[in-house]
Amino acid sequence: MTRNTLLLGILLLFNSFLFSQDNCQLSISGKVIDEHDQSALSFSNIYILESHKGVVADLNGDFSLRGLCAGTYQLVISHVGCESDTISIELKESIVRNFYLEHHLEELQAVNIDGESFKEKQSSNRIAEIDLMNRQSQSFADVLESVNGVQSLKTGANISKPVINGFSANRIQIINGGLTHESQQWGDEHAPEIDPFMASDYTVIKGASALKYGGGAFGGFVLVEPKALKRTAGIDGQFDAVYATNNRLMNSSLMLEGGLKKLPSFSWRAQISGKQSAAVQTPDYYQSNTATEALNFSATAAYFQEKWKLQFNYSQFNEDIGIFSGAHIGNLTDLRSLIEGGDPAEVHQENTAYKINRPKQSIQHESVVLDWRYYFNELNQLTVKIGRQFNIREEFDKEQPRNRELAALNIPEMSLSLESYSADVVWKHEKVDNLRIESGLNLRNKENSVNSFIDFIPDYQSNELGAFSVANKKLNQWELEGGVRFNYKVFDVYKVTQRGLLNYNLDFSTFHASLGAKRRLFNGLNAEATYTYSERAPEINELFGEGLHHGTASIENGSPNLLKEKMHEVSVGFQFEMGKLSSQTYFYSKYIKDFIYLKAEGLELTIRGAFPAFSWNNTDALINGIDQKFNFSITENLNFESNWNFLWANNLTENSYLIFMPSNRTSNSLNYRFRIKEKSKMSIRLGQQYVFSQYRFNENEEIAPPPEAYQLFHASVLMPVLEKEKIKAQLSIEVRNLLNTKYRDYLNRFRYFTDAQGRNINIHLKINF
Repeated sequence: MTRNTLLLGILLLFNSFLFSQDNCQLSISGKVIDEHDQSALSFSNIYILESHKGVVADLNGDFSLRGLCAGTYQLVISHVGCESDTISIELKESIVRNFYLEHHLEELQAVNIDGESFKEKQSSNRIAEIDLMNRQSQSFADVLESVNGVQSLKTGANISKPVINGFSANRIQIINGGLTHESQQWGDEHAPEIDPFMASDYTVIKGASALKYGGGAFGGFVLVEPKALKRTAGIDGQFDAVYATNNRLMNSSLMLEGGLKKLPSFSWRAQISGKQSAAVQTPDYYQSNTATEALNFSATAAYFQEKWKLQFNYSQFNEDIGIFSGAHIGNLTDLRSLIEGGDPAEVHQENTAYKINRPKQSIQHESVVLDWRYYFNELNQLTVKIGRQFNIREEFDKEQPRNRELAALNIPEMSLSLESYSADVVWKHEKVDNLRIESGLNLRNKENSVNSFIDFIPDYQSNELGAFSVANKKLNQWELEGGVRFNYKVFDVYKVTQRGLLNYNLDFSTFHASLGAKRRLFNGLNAEATYTYSERAPEINELFGEGLHHGTASIENGSPNLLKEKMHEVSVGFQFEMGKLSSQTYFYSKYIKDFIYLKAEGLELTIRGAFPAFSWNNTDALINGIDQKFNFSITENLNFESNWNFLWANNLTENSYLIFMPSNRTSNSLNYRFRIKEKSKMSIRLGQQYVFSQYRFNENEEIAPPPEAYQLFHASVLMPVLEKEKIKAQLSIEVRNLLNTKYRDYLNRFRYFTDAQGRNINIHLKINF
């Protein structure tokens, strides 16, 4: 019996033992009330930090947490437009207690969610503190993987993008600090330029409320928000230091924030972070040229008045990423041999220095946003937001030009600069009869410039106009929500061809609509259903991309004749809680007419080497899936959690399967939290993840068969190391891939060339002062 099988057997045996435990019968119930006008705060969130359990209050603000054991609990109470409150309760017997929140329309405290909840701040999944600390030194997509139903599309170990319901890249839109993130996000290896240390809340939005952010995001919108600004005088701060053993990663971050005693309406924050890592290690070797380095900075300033608020945000992201040189092969024979299971040629048995050679990426992203909000009264709010972003992406090929003078310049083979401007005007109106309406206009302008000899995508300019309106109505035990959106987008493209410079003018109009309902069926069970129709215009790489894409080590070819996508989606969700048991289940079915996908065309030899080749095509597709989350509180301190994600993606036109779709997976964890001092608690987690082989594939579409199923084990601990009146320090230690398992993941574009990362010990020290 292997170690993996033995550990899995122990975990499953322990899982079967869970239900033999005695139930705890205590409860906390009451009402959540507005501190100002004493009105009920409907659908507030009440969350227990210790057990990762929570409930949503009903229309009257009433709630009940049942099946609790005696002990001390930290309750987080939150509501849209309110300042969250954390309250400590020592529970010896069942209690009834009301909670009061201060209602500030100008401050929306984001809570991490998963699923198609109507309100973007309604919590059904919160990223645990231990997960956030363990993943902050990694990528933005790695942090999001803590949310059930989110996976990552990777290009090697250092580049990843979020995948939601099988969708990634342009079918997921990121709202970073209130601004739609604009970059060269069309590339699988173009990771979002977001520093995880700059954000404290991550939210996945779907349904009608998502229409205010944009259209065509079939996978959903991801809201990335910093914590609320400090509103009192003085200076607070946070320092983070991280070290990882696998690639000798060193990451640190410093944040300072404060207010002025003589100017109490003014608040500010500044943050800087830096990261450096060496070569990534698999269980058998080090991947050559996989070092990284980054330096990021952000600043925020805000001025608050009774009737209005003005806030300014600035951020800058800078990163250099080494691309595994073993993915760039010189001939077809070696490429076929490697894809068929051979070992990569360019690896090392010892770690290399923090040096980045060719091939590599160099990325810079700058963002500026001015946000003004005016509050006519408690029920009417106007928001005007103006933003500017500038993105530079440079990609360096493995081989330099043969011309010595050109080689000495060390210029990138592909260099793109993207400048974008945006303007948003949103009117929010809440009526006394439980009706909330939001309407707005969005303007977008983007201009892309090619600054190199190779124009994988051409020079272009795009302009887009959008208009939306969404409404939410509470009616007895029902909550109804609907919305519509219209977008009009124009492309003006200049492409260099063998026939000379060609000009293309394309325009696309897209329509989006959503209607949903939610109801509490009975005590402990909520149900919701949503229908969404959405259209997505082709993106620039799908229309005009042509040639070798260095970052993915592949050849891609677009088509200006592609049609826009049209999606019909039906989703149904259930949230159940009874005693110590809670679960969340979401079913979704998406039919996409003229789905745009990357079709494998075989292997191709160029003057720069041999590479897999792909082309963009339209097809009809059907994607069905289930996301399941199960939570069981064994005792006051011990908690079991299980997540299941299943997805079936079919190419209806060719009666086959869609390529690059996530395989089914499940993860389980035991979480033990106990007191080590009067006010300090320690958390220990043991986790297991099993990823099935992607058996739903078309041999004619795949460059190589999908890799085998794999199983990974993880362990982590979070503990306080210092607790003073003004200084608190925490230490987290996580071991990923505990058994140093050798595996390859289907969603990794470099699975053809190398194994995935081996065991990694991540050590994170956080100091708040």
